[in-house]
Amino acid sequence: MIEIASLPARLSVGQASEIDNIELDDQLLSNLSGLVGDDGTDVLQFIIKAILCELEERKLEVENVEYVRATQKNILCIIPFHGSTLIDIRLIRPLRKWSELFHGEIKVVTIEKLMQTYNGLLEYMEWADIAVCLRENNWCSSYVLNLIQDSGIPLIHDLDDLLTELPDFLSSYLSSIANKKYLENRLRKADTVTTTTDRLAEKIRSYNQNVRVIPNCVRYSRMPNQKRYHNSGSVKLIIASSDTVKVGFIIDAINRVLNKTERTIEVVTIGPPGKTLNSHIASQVKQMPTMPYDEFRKYLEGLDNAIGLIPLDDSVFSSCKSPIKYFDYSISGIPVICSNLPPYSDVVVNLKTGILVNNTTEEWFDSILNLVEDAQKRLDITTKAWSFVNNNYLYEDSAICWNRLIDDVPKKVNQNIISKGMLHLKYIRYGLISVPNWFLYNSKMLYSLIKTKGIHEAAIRVMRQLRRK
Repeated sequence: MIEIASLPARLSVGQASEIDNIELDDQLLSNLSGLVGDDGTDVLQFIIKAILCELEERKLEVENVEYVRATQKNILCIIPFHGSTLIDIRLIRPLRKWSELFHGEIKVVTIEKLMQTYNGLLEYMEWADIAVCLRENNWCSSYVLNLIQDSGIPLIHDLDDLLTELPDFLSSYLSSIANKKYLENRLRKADTVTTTTDRLAEKIRSYNQNVRVIPNCVRYSRMPNQKRYHNSGSVKLIIASSDTVKVGFIIDAINRVLNKTERTIEVVTIGPPGKTLNSHIASQVKQMPTMPYDEFRKYLEGLDNAIGLIPLDDSVFSSCKSPIKYFDYSISGIPVICSNLPPYSDVVVNLKTGILVNNTTEEWFDSILNLVEDAQKRLDITTKAWSFVNNNYLYEDSAICWNRLIDDVPKKVNQNIISKGMLHLKYIRYGLISVPNWFLYNSKMLYSLIKTKGIHEAAIRVMRQLRRK
């Protein structure tokens, strides 16, 4: 038996056959016998490395390595700003996982960075095979994205919420309404639109027929320890959100549970719901601020006897959200009670991988009380929910979806790559630089044009470019 630590970087057929749990096809070896020998110079070239993994971690089937390398692409990921949890879990982490698994390259850049220098923008455009943007819906970003598409680069616009039908109770309502026309125009012009769910995709197809679903996914976490679920100590009710949510229909239910059970209950809120719940819940509410994503996950994974509560209103906007909050709770080892509405009713198997309840005080009260007083049920639900998410909604799964989409996107039209002078003209037309600055940057080109065509013809050509819409 060969020990893993002693293996060379490349293995002969004989060495590979001595490794435990690696099976070699005798018929295949027979067919290859005339092509390879079994000495140090003949190797299995696609055995890359051996890694030690936990038994419960799912083995991911990735497409043929040789094929993946042949289709390597450069992806330019364009974001509004750095440091956003939403952008991180929706685009950056899945695309980095795609890069890791499928050997592509990604660069992440902000709109502001693209606008700083013309040479910089041109370099990004020459490098990129595909551009991906998220929630870019204002006049400035629209102009920059127009430039990128004009250069022949396919543009994928990602939309993770139904921002075309935003409810007025959300904190971002006013700004989104002001920029709605830019968003709608971008959706129509995009080569492909990606969304998180089939329901959201159907809504967006009224703007663009080429819509693909790439689900929100989460990072892997170990299977929860059974010791986290017991009938001693307090039970924690967790309500978390990064934005305003309607929680009125669970307040009376929580208060009734506090009065009914003999168990000690801790109500913990994360983010905006804390203020409302703290003023209406009979016991002290532990209010936590909105956390960075990794900190949020670490916090959830450290809780014993916790129950996640996910109340949701029945608006069209909410029905088109993704169930990522359920995924986060489940992979972190916390059983979930959620409103019996999409998107949660699309993924939760009631009483097996979670509990679905109608938005009535009585149903919320019964479900919370039963789960509070039954540690074994909490463990059973958590175990099934963890397996479901682990098998279907890890970053590896979204990376595979991205790879299928990237393979389907048409190649960049290289002959349409615009020159630096033309790029500067387009900057003027879109209002991103002044006319005097354009003349300053393109003085050599103008001199050559005047010399060959005359000043009158040169002036006509320049004005045509500046006035074109």
